[in-house]
Amino acid sequence: MEDEDGYFGERVAATYDGTSGVFGPGTVEATAGVLAELAGGGRAMELAIGTGRIALPLTRRGVEVHGIELSRAMVARLRAKPGGEDIPVAIGDMATTTMDGTFSLVYLVFNTIMNLTSQDAQVACFRNAARHLEPGGCFVIECRVPELRRLPPGQNVLPWHVSEENWVAYSYDPATQAMHGHYVEFSGGQGEYHTMPFRYVWPSELDLMAQLAGMRLRDRWDGWGRQPFTSESSQHVSVWEKPGPLGLGHNGLMDADVVVIGAGALGLSTALHCALAGRSVVVVDRHTAGSQASGRAAGLFKSVQADKLRTRLARRSITRALSFADWAGVPLPVACPGSFLIARTPQHREYLGQELAQSRRWGADVREAPRTELSYYRPAGDEYVLWCPEDVYIEEPASLIQACLAACRRHGAAVAENEPVIGIPVTAGRAAGVETERRSIAAPVVVDAAGGWVRQVAGLAGARVPVAPVRHQLLITEPASSIDPAAAIARVVDAAVYLRPARGGLMVGGFEPGPLPVDPEQQPASFSTDDVPLNLGVLRKLAGQVAAEAPAADSTPVAEHRGGLFTMSPDGRFVVGPVPDLPGLWVASGCNGSGFSSSLAIGEALAAWISSDTPPPGMTALAPDRFGPLTDDTLVSRGLWQYAHYYDPAAGTPQRPLRVGWPSGSVRGDAALTRDQG
Repeated sequence: MEDEDGYFGERVAATYDGTSGVFGPGTVEATAGVLAELAGGGRAMELAIGTGRIALPLTRRGVEVHGIELSRAMVARLRAKPGGEDIPVAIGDMATTTMDGTFSLVYLVFNTIMNLTSQDAQVACFRNAARHLEPGGCFVIECRVPELRRLPPGQNVLPWHVSEENWVAYSYDPATQAMHGHYVEFSGGQGEYHTMPFRYVWPSELDLMAQLAGMRLRDRWDGWGRQPFTSESSQHVSVWEKPGPLGLGHNGLMDADVVVIGAGALGLSTALHCALAGRSVVVVDRHTAGSQASGRAAGLFKSVQADKLRTRLARRSITRALSFADWAGVPLPVACPGSFLIARTPQHREYLGQELAQSRRWGADVREAPRTELSYYRPAGDEYVLWCPEDVYIEEPASLIQACLAACRRHGAAVAENEPVIGIPVTAGRAAGVETERRSIAAPVVVDAAGGWVRQVAGLAGARVPVAPVRHQLLITEPASSIDPAAAIARVVDAAVYLRPARGGLMVGGFEPGPLPVDPEQQPASFSTDDVPLNLGVLRKLAGQVAAEAPAADSTPVAEHRGGLFTMSPDGRFVVGPVPDLPGLWVASGCNGSGFSSSLAIGEALAAWISSDTPPPGMTALAPDRFGPLTDDTLVSRGLWQYAHYYDPAAGTPQRPLRVGWPSGSVRGDAALTRDQG
């Protein structure tokens, strides 16, 4: 060993940073991206932080990073880099050194667990990581898989690299798992030899160390691209989770007060508010949190709604978003530019006049505006305009998901991602928990917030939820200097189009007149929102309707085209509350285009209903038993009509029969429909 800095003294630190391989920008950014997602808006701690190869890019992504490092020489290199002085670092070894507070993420990358040369030290490292994790937090290790099968028979040395500059080989002792790196560096015709000790460790052995430290394996990938880990993998990125206060038994059984199925905005909000009410909560999702509809939302919050209850919920959700850090303890960036509602036809002018009168009666701040003047929207003719100063948006919808995820874990809720629910046990006529592919979770309350999969999940218990999933799309243009990023939202109701600044360009979305129903139950088991068929031509037609006023919407190149599934209900209102005829099963669905924006208020109300067994004022109007029996054809027909008439001033029946259906066929629309403009 060289000095008090161990094997990473000044000579190593001076040449440690490179520009290729693990130091290349592609690898670094991929690593930082995954770690930022796992941090979920919380703090992160890096063991063996070194020169900041990962810590600094992670900090630039908005994550507060702390570090532990044995080598003062490596830390000096970190401090010399922009932003390096701002990262708190404790000097010491990663198995025993501690820092103040807890973290949502602890990570150790680039095979560094092998620098601890005894099994006891490696176990101590896991325990130190667990000691620093908050409930629900993750410990991540990147490490190579031992290459023993590459050793020639009877040999214990594996050549690794040969060049004119250096030779590298590794020797292995299978009896002790001791490993040595042998390095020869050439300069001026001379070679200098040095060696470094390691202890190689198998992935399964690391899992046992995690178990000894009170953690369980959550994910394992072959690299930061999340490729599947197989018997042929030469590396792994492993994620272990520290359970919440409810705990996990060695038999795979878990008990909770509430299990929420679905880690989108509605599910996470419900879980967070239940946790704040003192309930033990587990959230399970077959994918990663927010990866389906919520992460692809427009992020718009709209105070003007079709009735008093939804107006109250929408405005409450805006308030909860603006004060998120105060009550949830996690920051949430919210843009507050207000919005314009614009009508260019006499019929829609009358419609907005009605909206103005009733919204004011219900307490919303809505005013007539003499003229719309936005950097991206210039009136081309006579318009009637309402100004809605309360309206806000979240620039990146994933910000709300990550904030809710971090807040859930901060308040003790456990979130299990990539864990499909395969059953909902029913005992004595009540929903009694969930069965996942990994374990059983017993709970007296099960909340189905599975988004486009809500019907299939309810069906696991023999229940039925009256919604129909329908495709929704939006695009974001390339950046344009003419678009003011602080400009207000614009909703052109006669075109059913909404616009807002996004990533330096313009977001363009809308409600197509011929909506596409997408039933995940009729798709392969692997179906996800990534597989929803998108049609840019639909958005181009919608943008063309406002091209005279907003030319950027129609002419600027597209940077991103995304879509998801709206769960449409027969009357265009949320479906929230206890599922009829099956006590213990609750539902949070029927977003009708407003699930993301109303999620904070819906989750708050549903959690209060669950905790007190008393519905908050008005919430029974959203209960799923309000419809009575409906055939699938009628359910789809009504849902599609609600979507196609999102901004329609016409009274509640279509002017002609509507031909709709799942992709496998068509059905006739129903006449008894009500209007919603969400």
